[in-house]
Amino acid sequence: MVEKPMAETLPVVKTPTAETPPVTETPRVAETSVVVTRPSLEPEMVPISKGCFQMGSPTSEKDRDQDERRHPVCVEAFEIGKYEVTVGEFKQFTSATGYRTEAERNTGEQGCYAWSATEGKWGWRAGVDWRQPGYETSDAHPVVCVSWNDALAYAAWLSKQTARTYRLPTEAEWEYAARAGTTSARYWGDDPDQACRYANVADQTAGPGGHAWPVKHQCTDRYWYAAPAGSFQANAWNLSDLLGNAWEWTCSAYDSQYGGAETRCAENNVTTAIAVRGGSWFYRPAWARTANRDPNAPWRRHLDGGFRLARSL
Repeated sequence: MVEKPMAETLPVVKTPTAETPPVTETPRVAETSVVVTRPSLEPEMVPISKGCFQMGSPTSEKDRDQDERRHPVCVEAFEIGKYEVTVGEFKQFTSATGYRTEAERNTGEQGCYAWSATEGKWGWRAGVDWRQPGYETSDAHPVVCVSWNDALAYAAWLSKQTARTYRLPTEAEWEYAARAGTTSARYWGDDPDQACRYANVADQTAGPGGHAWPVKHQCTDRYWYAAPAGSFQANAWNLSDLLGNAWEWTCSAYDSQYGGAETRCAENNVTTAIAVRGGSWFYRPAWARTANRDPNAPWRRHLDGGFRLARSL
């Protein structure tokens, strides 16, 4: 297990180089997954009832990190996106407003922090952004290479267009929704090698140029990069891709001690680290867990990082 990077100086993603207690509620999932492209302006939202849960991981959980202190948290009723925000949805925003993302404006660094099939490693890549992530995408794929500031801009625009207040989920809301009533390491159970039915993660799928992840899930999900939203079976609350595919911005400041920031949104102009959750298409078993969390600076953007929306009820 590598050390968690510091948000202001290193990428949030845990970046391996590529080589040249039981579930308390059985997930109620459809027999087949459905990939959807939604032309309407508003995303499909799933209502979540208020409730309390144990946030974080027990000391007995394999591969847990020190910032996962288990503690009771209660959340009010809210809605959360069934899927991660897609390329097609984000395109409506940029087409209507002319907005240019921080990757396109080269804020802080050139382009997007991305994996290169040529080099077999991660780094800042000029010219890589949500439109041109370096792999083939469609309107149904999750939008990536977007910063926290980009996500807030999208939510503010959508709120104005629909007269509904959209935002990012708090870190507590995110974990409550991801767990969907479970207490296991993952919302499908504790076995990481069952992941490929539920999540797009580092797996046995061969990568471009014959690359393979050195540490991986012992299953095959058929994708090296991001998959279209909804390609895998949802959790018990009918939410897709909460683990794997693209990690997701929350609206909460990152606090390694869980001092209460996880239950509220940070100020929009914050410059300190923001909590990101969920892992991505290259996350190894130790990192693809519901309790796993990381910090990231608001201006940073990654090839495997996106977001989903929430609304208070």
